[in-house]
Amino acid sequence: EIGYLPDLSTPLSPNLDQYNHYMEQHKRSVNDNITNSIQGSLSLSFDILKELNYTTAFNVDYVEGIRDVFYPSELMETTNYISNYYGYSQRYNFVNNLTYNLSLDDKNTFSFVGGFQYLDDLYRFTYAKAFDGPNDFIKLNVVSGDPNKDGYLEPIGGLKVHRWYNTELNRLFSTYGKFGYSYDNILDINTVLRWDASSAVQPDSRWLFTPSASIKWNLDEHLGSAEKFSVKLSAGRIGHVNYDSRFAIGPQYYSNLNWSGEANILSFFGNAALSRPYNRGWVGYNLEWGYADQVDLSIIKSFFNNSLSANLSFYQKDNKNQIVLIPIPEEYGYVGEYKNGL
Repeated sequence: EIGYLPDLSTPLSPNLDQYNHYMEQHKRSVNDNITNSIQGSLSLSFDILKELNYTTAFNVDYVEGIRDVFYPSELMETTNYISNYYGYSQRYNFVNNLTYNLSLDDKNTFSFVGGFQYLDDLYRFTYAKAFDGPNDFIKLNVVSGDPNKDGYLEPIGGLKVHRWYNTELNRLFSTYGKFGYSYDNILDINTVLRWDASSAVQPDSRWLFTPSASIKWNLDEHLGSAEKFSVKLSAGRIGHVNYDSRFAIGPQYYSNLNWSGEANILSFFGNAALSRPYNRGWVGYNLEWGYADQVDLSIIKSFFNNSLSANLSFYQKDNKNQIVLIPIPEEYGYVGEYKNGL
């Protein structure tokens, strides 16, 4: 984090007094870490009819982290160091379900669940580090806070400040319907039809249809056995949510004038500049959802009056349309191009 290279030609003397003096200097350092977290939920359920129920829920999850660091000049050959970090993650979602159950007789039962869900994820951080302050009394990166004056957000006290900011906002909207049928607790059939839309996917491919179905045969009920025994076959498609928003906007520019170990170079001879993402890879159009198709066969059996249970599963899973970096001709200058594949 500091990027400080000590003078190895004059290492610390192997002397107890010298070591204790060195540790005394650390007492003037600051290394404060604070984490705050809030979770909450609210759920309401309404029985509209005997077989019809409506449920709505709201959930929130908020976590923030704060870190302040200061090292005095005696530890780094007259150069002090200040670091301040503040970041948080915020998630909230709305869930609304409508449930309907219909019993034709003692053996045949139908069920339906329909609803939608909205999920919002926000990640944000601000990070600044400063070197070579005028003295060891300034232990925080303080800036001019009046937006109506010249020098707004400029550091106070002659500090050499480097800053990093980043924000990721992802939204996911889902609507779904689940249809179920049960026959005398012997046979269970379920089908789910689901559509998902993500803000991290390009607009022309934002929606993904993910159906699934399963059938379960309860052999213990069919054969009148006291020990559980069932066979279940299921198949479906699962979407892979991408949380990197840069794939959603197509071609773009970066402040990419740096090199490994020094990522805060944003200008060329004092002029702010942007460049193509040569070192990160080209992001074009026609990037779609990644998903997985899976088929699963499970056999569940209990032994010794249900004291011991075993589950044997066979499955095949195919990941498709994953976003991968593929090689391109070197004369283009990019390390590769992101495309759907695998």
